[in-house]
Amino acid sequence: AHEWINEIPTVPIYYLAAHASRSKIIYVVRNPKHAALELYNYNSFYIKHMSFREFVDIFLGFEDAQNPYNYKTHFMEYLQNDKKLDILFLKYEELEQDPEVAVRSILQHLGLTQVSFTVE
Repeated sequence: AHEWINEIPTVPIYYLAAHASRSKIIYVVRNPKHAALELYNYNSFYIKHMSFREFVDIFLGFEDAQNPYNYKTHFMEYLQNDKKLDILFLKYEELEQDPEVAVRSILQHLGLTQVSFTVE
């Protein structure tokens, strides 16, 4: 019923496990309320027939929990990390609030602790 949701880009964890088992992953997660509002506004042309409440139900997976594109399913798949991938989770809001701490976390995750940098 909501074909537009299939156009949202996503990378399922099983794909990464098969193709990037030795890679380091940086997963930036955003407050679901902010993410839903941004995505709703961005896709407003395609979903003008849908109320924001209906969109949130789909986005968070309340309407179809099996939909791999919903926020909850996607995030929980990475959070549970059954594939034991090397994942650093960063909150978008923390990146905005203190980019220096975020960059240090990223560098440490990548094993680049001796790198010097300036955040402007």
